[in-house]
Amino acid sequence: MKTIAILIIVSWLFSCKKKEVNETWTSWVVKEEPVFKGQFSLVGDPSIIKENGNYRMYYTGFDAFRTPQGPEICQATSSDGLTWTNVPVNNPVEGRMLFTTSNNWSNAHETCFLLKLNNSYFLYFIGYQDKGGFFNSSPVSLGLVTSSDGENFIAPQPAPIMIGTPNGYDRDAISSPSISAYRDSLIMIYSGYCYANCGTAAISNLLAATSADGIKWIKKNGPIISPAEIPWASKGVAESELVLGPDNLYYLFMTSIDDPHVIGVARSKSPFGPWDVNPQPIVTANKIFSKLGAVAPSVIIENNLVRLWYHGFTASQIKIGYAESTWPLKR
Repeated sequence: MKTIAILIIVSWLFSCKKKEVNETWTSWVVKEEPVFKGQFSLVGDPSIIKENGNYRMYYTGFDAFRTPQGPEICQATSSDGLTWTNVPVNNPVEGRMLFTTSNNWSNAHETCFLLKLNNSYFLYFIGYQDKGGFFNSSPVSLGLVTSSDGENFIAPQPAPIMIGTPNGYDRDAISSPSISAYRDSLIMIYSGYCYANCGTAAISNLLAATSADGIKWIKKNGPIISPAEIPWASKGVAESELVLGPDNLYYLFMTSIDDPHVIGVARSKSPFGPWDVNPQPIVTANKIFSKLGAVAPSVIIENNLVRLWYHGFTASQIKIGYAESTWPLKR
């Protein structure tokens, strides 16, 4: 009897291992046309939440002719996540939320993330004094505004809530925050930029910080993933979204800084890895509105679907696109 029992256990373990080895990543369906064109030449960096059956999107809007003061955070809503209407705000430009900051640490705001925490809405954004675009305007830091309804936000914190570390991976810029639950606290994954003399292998790395209240953040040491682990991102990764899946695994959607940019995904038991990386990108450039690539994913998992919004761009325009896959992502 013992021999039979052992044989059954060994056979079961072998079948489980075989099933694990044979698991494959699901395919993605990508819409060829953008789902949101907006009112500016630049409409990107979506951050999307769903509540009460509807979707709310926060995005970066900028047009050098219509909004010469620099990029700003805007809002739109949707009943299905595909057709969007700008939120009317007390502003001459529809959908646009003008933030003013004291101490003159920023006059440009972009690349936001919306977190609902304890019945309040925390809108994280990156801010800087515009000297000719993001990459020419360091230091680029992380700011925060809050709201009780998700639509009307009070003035930002008078200073950044997180700044770059001297000689660190994020010395020149912090960008693209994404926040998820982690144990009894929060974890933020963000892009850290260091342009020169930083001793880093890549110009951009995905870094992590933790917080108990969403305001004070403690940085972790080093990147959470290496370009050497990612077949489609040999030069590095940026602009990510961290999602805790229904299976209690962390899914990291991230953008390559290779040319053209692509979006891919990895999963792990821990937000710090090690990561099981999908060897193929899931959203790539297309000839219609994203010739230069796909970046900045925002993801919601619902109704056995993984829904992903991103922005694609050409040399003159940025628009928001959409892709989806079935859940689970690997089976």
